[in-house]
Amino acid sequence: MGSGGSSARGGSTSSGGSSASGGSTGSGGSNATGGTLASGGATSSGGSSGGPVTLFDFAAGDQGWVFNTYQATATNGQIVSPYNLAAPGVLPDAGVALPTIAADSTVGDPPGSLKIVVTFTGYAQQVNPNYNWATPQDWTNKVVSVRVKVDPAVPATFTGGGIQLFAQDSTWVGKYQWADFPTDSDWHTYTLDLTGATSPDPTNIVQFTVQLSSANTPSATDFTQTTVTAYIDTITVQ
Repeated sequence: MGSGGSSARGGSTSSGGSSASGGSTGSGGSNATGGTLASGGATSSGGSSGGPVTLFDFAAGDQGWVFNTYQATATNGQIVSPYNLAAPGVLPDAGVALPTIAADSTVGDPPGSLKIVVTFTGYAQQVNPNYNWATPQDWTNKVVSVRVKVDPAVPATFTGGGIQLFAQDSTWVGKYQWADFPTDSDWHTYTLDLTGATSPDPTNIVQFTVQLSSANTPSATDFTQTTVTAYIDTITVQ
C-alpha cells in the first residue's frame, strides 16, 4: 500500500491522467457545477491560517457527492481491472445489488453523513464517491481530513480491502493515500497530506474522492462476497 505517493493502488486511471493505479475519474463526474458546500459556505481555497475549514459535513444532504462512473477499457473496448461497480454494465454477478450512495440524517456528529453500501464479489473492485469543483481549489501545503465509519465492521474473511483518499488536478494527475478497512465499527480519521506536493498541481485541484475497494491481488483462498456499509463525515482542509 502506498503511503501517499502517486503509485497507490486500487483505481482505474483516466485517459490522459497520471499513471497511478488509484485514480478512477476521467471526465469530471456529474457534479462539476460546484454544488453546495457545508454550512457556512467554506471553500478550500485560502481558508484560514488557524484551524481546519469544513468543506462538507453532510448535515443538510449529500452536498453534491456522487459516484464517479468512469471505467477503464482496453483498446478493443473491453473493461479492464480494476472494476468500478458504479459504472454502467460493470457489475459482474447477476442478482447482486448495485452500490448506493445517499445522505443519512441519523449517523454522524452532528447528525448527518454520506452512506455508501457496496457488495464486493471479487478482487480489484471499487466504488468512488467523489466531488468535483467547477472552480479549481488551492490546496497548496494543505492537509485534508475525512472521518469514516464502517458499520458493521468488515468480517475477518474480507482482507486486503480498504479506503483510499485521492485528490486530482484538472489533468487528472492525483495524489493518493491508502488505509486498510478498520477492524471495528468506530469512527476513524484519514488524511491526505499535500504539504510540499508539486504533483498534482496543488493550486488546481478539481476533484476529491473517498474510494472503497476490495483487495487488488488474489490471495491463496477464494474470495468471500462481502457487503460494506461505510459512512463518510466531516471533510476538512487545513
